[in-house]
Amino acid sequence: MHKLLSVSLVVIAIGAGCGADSNRHKNIDIDNDTAKYITHIIDSQKDAANSGHLGNIINNVSADFLGTPYKANMLIGSSTQSEKLVINLNGLDCFTYLDYVNALSKSTETNNFVKQLINTRYINSDISYKNRKHFFTDWSQRYPLNARDVTAEISPHSVAVTKHLNQRENGSEFIPTLGVTTRDVVYIPAAFVDRQVVHNLKTGD
Repeated sequence: MHKLLSVSLVVIAIGAGCGADSNRHKNIDIDNDTAKYITHIIDSQKDAANSGHLGNIINNVSADFLGTPYKANMLIGSSTQSEKLVINLNGLDCFTYLDYVNALSKSTETNNFVKQLINTRYINSDISYKNRKHFFTDWSQRYPLNARDVTAEISPHSVAVTKHLNQRENGSEFIPTLGVTTRDVVYIPAAFVDRQVVHNLKTGD
């Protein structure tokens, strides 16, 4: 299980393959260049995978995305549009970047990448807009879990605050149909993100 750090400016966490069977999935959206790139990344990490050091694999996989352009709204699905399993490495936002690094880091073969991505992106592995993990804290709260929140373990100055996720100040929803999730979120105020906190972080966190 990966560790998840929530700081006032950091949320860190970090799954896998795309075989021929994957391309026949009726809800999948993937281009040939992305499929080839997925295979390339997984193949290039096999030596690291055999070493058993997940942090190093995460480090290497994430480095493969250096230079990839930022693109918003890369996923297909909304309260009025059916969800599709989008796999597109040509442009990333913060969520899809984490999704792909997590999924790729857990894969030693390309044919299980789709399964790993589904486990990463969706609650109970249910490909639907409602069950997409819309909030970073879903990674350590909603199954299948992608991470373990260690924020309180790495700093004595961590603070817990109760949040009403997806709720506007007037009580309405930011994202229609998702409902409001009440959740305690632990964070480290920026003033206390010091050398000791950084020292407690390991590659891959």
